[in-house]
Amino acid sequence: MKKFLLIDDHMVVRSGVKSLLAELFSDHEVHEAAYAVSALEKFKLRKVDLVLMDVQVPGSDMLSLMECIHLNIRSPRCWYFP
Repeated sequence: MKKFLLIDDHMVVRSGVKSLLAELFSDHEVHEAAYAVSALEKFKLRKVDLVLMDVQVPGSDMLSLMECIHLNIRSPRCWYFP
């Protein structure tokens, strides 16, 4: 089972994308985070395979957050959306 981490500070966006992913990939887990700190915590705990994140994440900019994930944890596949 693959695990996705959806990072966006807008609940409506997270909810919509999560519903779409659940419909397309019913056998995958979709986890959510609204802020950079909670995203890193969830990423460390869940061995995420794919990160889907907004370009603007409260608490960090996208590049800094992805650098932290890649350098300190491991390298998942990442998709960014504006």
